[in-house]
Amino acid sequence: MRVFADAAGLSNDKIAELQVAVLSACNLCFMTHHDNTSRCRVDFHRLDDRIEVELSVPGEKAPEEMPATKWTGVDEVKCENREDSGVLRLTKFVSTIA
Repeated sequence: MRVFADAAGLSNDKIAELQVAVLSACNLCFMTHHDNTSRCRVDFHRLDDRIEVELSVPGEKAPEEMPATKWTGVDEVKCENREDSGVLRLTKFVSTIA
């Protein structure tokens, strides 16, 4: 996370906030994962205008309502179902890559 955020030009304070948000989201997802035969998945994506972190929890459905959690350092949080996994996506919008 630090490498993506640093490359995007975020300040050290913003990077630290983003790192805490990602760790908190990981903890939330890992706590809801009850299937010992499959692993949670964390994917990082650096796009022109944003950094996305997707946490997939196999065998679990995304909650009907968003968690009542507000993570400083993250601009958008979305939950969705994809294939057989619940997916939590954190988005941090950044300046466009030159």
